[in-house]
Amino acid sequence: MAHGLLNSKYIGWGSFARRLRGRKGPAIAIKATARKLAAQYWRLIVKGADFVEKGLQAYENIIKKQKQRRLEKLAFELNRELVPA
Repeated sequence: MAHGLLNSKYIGWGSFARRLRGRKGPAIAIKATARKLAAQYWRLIVKGADFVEKGLQAYENIIKKQKQRRLEKLAFELNRELVPA
């Protein structure tokens, strides 16, 4: 299942797996994605939590916000000011 997510274009987990594959390699990406799926399965079955698929766009928005915060932190550390384009 985790291997199939590497080619999925519509699920946030697929985007997670592809980003990780680019940084760490395919074997680690598959293992990390499988672990993420197992943790979600555990929350659904054991804890009885509801699953809501937020979609790829929501995942990409989160990644974009994380990159923005990282950039702002780096600019602060280097005593620089960010200017919007």
